[in-house]
Order: sequence, then C-alpha cells, then structure tokens
Amino acid sequence: MNHLIGQFHPILVHLPIGILIIAIVFKLWNRKGNNEIIEKIIPSLVGAAWIASIATAFTGYFLSRVGGYENELVNNHKWSGFILAGLIGVLFISIIKRWRPLTQDIAWMLNAVSLLVTGHLGGQLTHGVDYLSFNFKTYHKPVVKNIDSALVYRDLIEPILADKCWSCHSYEKQKGMLRLDGIDHILKGGKHGDIISTQPDQSKMYHRLTLPKSADDHMPPSGQPQPTNEEIKLIGWWLENDITKDKPVFMANTTPEIKSILAEMIEDEKPGMSIALPIMEIAPVDPKLLLSLNQGGIVSVPVSQNSNYLNVILPDSLNALQWASLRNAGKNIAWLSARKIKLNDTAMNTILQFDHLTRIDLSHSTINDTSVQKLTALPMLQVINLNSTKVTEKGLTSLANMKSLQTLYVYNSKVNKQALAQLQHVFHNIVIDTGNYIVPTFPSDTVEYTYEQLAKDKKAKAAADSLK
Repeated sequence: MNHLIGQFHPILVHLPIGILIIAIVFKLWNRKGNNEIIEKIIPSLVGAAWIASIATAFTGYFLSRVGGYENELVNNHKWSGFILAGLIGVLFISIIKRWRPLTQDIAWMLNAVSLLVTGHLGGQLTHGVDYLSFNFKTYHKPVVKNIDSALVYRDLIEPILADKCWSCHSYEKQKGMLRLDGIDHILKGGKHGDIISTQPDQSKMYHRLTLPKSADDHMPPSGQPQPTNEEIKLIGWWLENDITKDKPVFMANTTPEIKSILAEMIEDEKPGMSIALPIMEIAPVDPKLLLSLNQGGIVSVPVSQNSNYLNVILPDSLNALQWASLRNAGKNIAWLSARKIKLNDTAMNTILQFDHLTRIDLSHSTINDTSVQKLTALPMLQVINLNSTKVTEKGLTSLANMKSLQTLYVYNSKVNKQALAQLQHVFHNIVIDTGNYIVPTFPSDTVEYTYEQLAKDKKAKAAADSLK
C-alpha cells in the first residue's frame, strides 16, 4: 500500500509548486489590484494549489514509509510539506474571507518562504545534500592500455559502477544510505548492513544484480542502464579476490572465462600508436581446435570483429600437447600474452613459428638475453613487453635492426638505466618505455600531504636544523 500510493508523489509534487508560483507572480504583477480579472483568478489558483498540496503531502507521507532515504532528510522534507500545505490553506481562507491586507501580505510571504524551504529539502533528497554546492564532479573513465597492469577496482570495476549505479548511490544521492563511489563506502554498506562478501552468491550486491529484471529487488531498477553479463561476471570475479586491496590484474586469480572478457578490453598501449594487423587474408582456425585450446585454459579470441587473427592468452604453464596445438593455430596468432611463462626450447621454438605475430607480452617470464635475440626471426613483431624480466641492454641491442618493431617495454627489467640514453640512439624509431614516469611539479601546483609524509618532513627539517 505504501509503495502503491507513494509512487504518485513524484507525479504530483510539481503541481502545487507551479500553481503557487503562478499565483505569486500574478499577485506581484497586480499589487495595486487594478486588474479585476487577475484578482478573480488568484483565489482559484491558490485554491487549486491547496488541493494539489494536500494530495502531494498525502502521497509523500506514504512514500516516506517505503524507506530508502536518510530518515532525517525525509522527516525534514515531510514536515515542511505539511506546513506548506497548511500555509496555502491559510492563504486561501485569508483571500476568501477578505482579511486585512497586511495579514494577507504576511500569508503570501510565509508561503513563498515555505515553498523555497520545502523545495530545497526535496532537492536534497533527490540530488544529494550538496546539490547547491556548485562543486561539479565529473567522472573520467580510465583508459586501459595494458590489461595486466590495470588495477582491478579503479580501472575495471569502478567504471561499471559509475555508469550503472552512481546515479542512485554516490556523493550526489545515497538511496538506502548506500554509496558505491569508493571501496571504503562499499565496505561500509548501507541501511541494511553489509552488501558484499568474498563469495558472490552470498553478496547482497551481486544477488540483486543477478535477479530477474522483473523482480522488485533487482538492481539497477527497471528503466535504468543495466550491466552486461560480462560486467556482472567481472564484478563477481572482483568480489572473489580481496577487494580491500586494489591489486593489478596480474596479481588476481583469473579463470579462462575472465581472461577472455579482459582480453576484449585491451586497447593500444600508446595514444595514436597503431598496431597494424597483417594485411593478407587468412582462413579461420578450425572451431574444434579453438574449443580444445579454450578447454585447456588457453584463451583465444578474435583481435577484432570479422577478423580471423587471434589474441591468445596463455596460462602460467603449458604441456607439450598444448604447445603442439598452438602450432596448429600459429598462422592466425597476431597477439600473444605469454606472461610468467617458462621459456624452454619447446616454448621458444613454438613462438618463433607465429609468423604473423605483431604483439607479444613476455613480462614476468624467464626470457633472457640469449632467448630474446631469437625474436628477431618474427618479421611482423611491433610491440614487445619485457617488463620484470632478466633481459639487459645487451639483449635489447640485438633487436635494434627489427624493421617492424615500434615499442619495447622494459620496466623493472635488468636494463641498466645509465645505458638507456645510449640505447635510444641505437633504436632510432623505436620507443623504449621504462615505466618510470615522473610528472614535473610547478610552483602553482597543489601538493597533497599525508600525515605520515608531513611527520617525515618535520623530522627531516629538525635533523637539518640541528646540523646548522
């Protein structure tokens, strides 16, 4: 009953506001009472506003019993609405009974003030308590350039929540006293307690996402943007990992299905950099072979729609039969993620048969200076990721004459920093990305200090002063 009657409140709420504003405008316009027609219209307008305000307050009362909003805000708006309805009634009676002009003027002013207060409190309920702060916050979706180093929450999960959930659960609005615009807020829960669990099936948040859209408890509500099946699976995967720590993808436990979903999210590593696919057409891989690869934990998906070239993501270890299966699909493999792979002779000889390979990720693998030289046999290779490997500047030098190579990633490798400048002269048209980005600061910049950093600075300053 509460929900049935309360749902009419948003429909009726603007009627008394609009009618009363028109009446106030007419009253101000005809202050001296010279226009008889307007004088006759004003009582009808005020009477209509009174009836509409009673209906609005009545439906609003039932809506307040449904819940989902902070009690204090609801009560403030509810009682201000009751007071406004009463004041409109007093104003209507004062006009009909022809009370003294001064009394009527006071009634008009009280109605105007009450209308502003009630509208403001309603705005706080609908748009958040700080909706008039003019502090416009715009969420900018992060660009995922390397899926392995992407942070699970910040780069993958938060954009989903921002798009599908923040309209009702963020700093602007906290329906059910719940915010989903930050891990701290998510962990805090809402009016009905905790909403997450490390087991998705026991998580209220995940449960509501997976309910049928026709269910009353399904979230987001019907008519709002809905998350895709892939996005829901990513949220479940995020919950299964330790959400209190926003870890990079490569540190999270992933299944072949999740790897497949993540593979679709990979974007080019550098703005404006194009990783071209081979121009020659090629026959598709036998579907049975693809199925066999995926069942063995090897993710293989098209690099783009209507393309027979594959993006292949390998598990941490493969047996001889799996490497043999990969050789059968070798002509179709354009992108290869071989992170954490132990590059024995079987592995290396198989990779060197991928003639159409344009991008390879060997980060955290066992590749070294000897084996990296063999990559020169791949004629179309454009991007090589050697992050966190034992490759040194000696091994890199052997790649300098690769005509197709565009970018080398060597963050946390054994490449000597002092040798980088000299290497850049050797690699004329090849970008060597060390990952050690330093953002310059300027006098006009605002620097945010933590208490810990401030304490360290104070100790350092005290030590320096003691030496003077």
